[in-house]
Amino acid sequence: MTQKTKTAILVAAIITVSGLAVYYAYPEKPLPKNAAVTSIVVERSKHRMDVFSGNTLLKNYSVSLGRIASDMHGNTWDNITPTGSFVIDGKLSDSGYHKALTISYGNEVEIHGIKNGLGFLGKFQRWIDWTRGCIAVTDQEIDELYRDVPVGTPIVIKN
Repeated sequence: MTQKTKTAILVAAIITVSGLAVYYAYPEKPLPKNAAVTSIVVERSKHRMDVFSGNTLLKNYSVSLGRIASDMHGNTWDNITPTGSFVIDGKLSDSGYHKALTISYGNEVEIHGIKNGLGFLGKFQRWIDWTRGCIAVTDQEIDELYRDVPVGTPIVIKN
């Protein structure tokens, strides 16, 4: 490998790492404090969750969802985030995830933060669908949702 090639690889690595650091650290606009959240709409195909007060969009979130999974023995199971109209029916502050808002689907479908102990992943958790049918946001994002989304809030999950 020539010195020119080694230098090009080093420069590319530095640019990549710098870009990832900026993505990770760049602050996002928070949900307004004491927001009167009245509904939530999730669009699975866009990996997006919109939070509304009446007809006013307060914030949209990039989310990770559930997916079809398989184990090393070739067994597969459907962990796809369900579609339909539901309500936020509870709040969990001590689950296996940072915090969670439970959804009235019946199979422990939640909006939750990152798995306990992995919060350092932050926004990188958005890069793959990793949940078992849930809707995942960062720990910082679930904190604001937990604060401002009341139990009983309608949630519509679309394709």
